[in-house]
Amino acid sequence: MFLSSLMAIAAVLIMGVISPGPSFIFVARNAVARSRLHGMVTALGTGAGAAIFSIMAMLGLQSTSSSRWRSLCSQRIIYGFEGGGRALSAVAGL
Repeated sequence: MFLSSLMAIAAVLIMGVISPGPSFIFVARNAVARSRLHGMVTALGTGAGAAIFSIMAMLGLQSTSSSRWRSLCSQRIIYGFEGGGRALSAVAGL
């Protein structure tokens, strides 16, 4: 059961990766408008975000919202990731 769940998540993520979307446009825009370095940093950031999302999905952190305390805890984790992303963007000069 666990392996089939992981395979289903991987299949959905692979389909999302091979289709161009808003993240591709964002990376291409930064690379063309600013520089290749900005494009690479943006690509690394979006890749790290996708990796964190997939890890959270595999660990089942969406199901932690079953009680008020757990919901508050998971919101703090999400806000922490968002704050880290903002700080990384500010350091990179995006």
